[in-house]
Amino acid sequence: MPALADDRYQTPSLRKLIEKYGRKGHMMKWRELLNADCPKRDAPQLHDRCDLISPDLTRLDMSKMTRLDGGPITVYDGGAYAGEALMETLKSGDKRLISYAVDLGTRISEAFGSKAEVVREMHASRGILTTRVAAEETRTYTIRNVDQKPKTLIIEHPLRPMYTLLNQKPVERTSTAYRFEVKVGPAATETFPVSEERVYDMTFQVASLTPDALLVYVRNKNIGDTGRKQLEQILDRKNALAQTDQQLRDVQDRITNAANDEDRLRKNIQSLNQVSGQQQQVQEYARKLSAEETQLASLRDRQAELQTKRAALEAEVSRLIGALAF
Repeated sequence: MPALADDRYQTPSLRKLIEKYGRKGHMMKWRELLNADCPKRDAPQLHDRCDLISPDLTRLDMSKMTRLDGGPITVYDGGAYAGEALMETLKSGDKRLISYAVDLGTRISEAFGSKAEVVREMHASRGILTTRVAAEETRTYTIRNVDQKPKTLIIEHPLRPMYTLLNQKPVERTSTAYRFEVKVGPAATETFPVSEERVYDMTFQVASLTPDALLVYVRNKNIGDTGRKQLEQILDRKNALAQTDQQLRDVQDRITNAANDEDRLRKNIQSLNQVSGQQQQVQEYARKLSAEETQLASLRDRQAELQTKRAALEAEVSRLIGALAF
């Protein structure tokens, strides 16, 4: 347990207290003497009255104490100054790791990686497709020990909501982090990968999915035969609908071009009628105009046919989506 920072405070009563309780004894027993022996005994916080020393204050155990007020502390290691730390107020049963210095002989770097998302489950009802997706992420810590002595490191890895550890077991868990213990040999380098998985649900309206998106779900190995068959039927109709839409666009482009050609021919005929000796050319343009009219009529008939087909396909897709359930 900590001793006082100054030899002036090594009173006989305090030495007896150390002999009775040991260095890991009841800190609150110390406080009774600190109030009498510390020159700053009227300070409101214990740490304002006297600095505390410990051969190892990297972990503070409150299992035998009732309360330790928060504030700044000075840390000593083997009687030598080690660093400064700022603590929060602790109560009985609390345990804390205290960060008090920087180890210049240890170098740590991080690398991030992820895998493609995997669809694990699929369900559908009333045109809504719900998928359960798993996303795996890995953070790899590379630890380099440049000192000629072995070290044991505690790595604090952030604890994120909805993420589950896959490959490592923490020695401790706090409200905000996992703590992993990693041993590194002298002048050695260790890698420590931490893999996590996040599983979440996504919902889609089947009507808004493209054929390519539907094909991904149809090929998924986690879908049952009933669901695959239903999605395949919808996919076939959607593919037919996409082809019909493309045909309609092509026909519309041809109708637009034919109408433009007709307009140009009519303007040419009008201009040539005002010039003598151009009757033969006018007749040629008239024959072309007649051919354009015939083609335009045929295209409009084809357009009407495709529109009827499209309406029937849309109705069939809607019916299949409404009946979708697995």
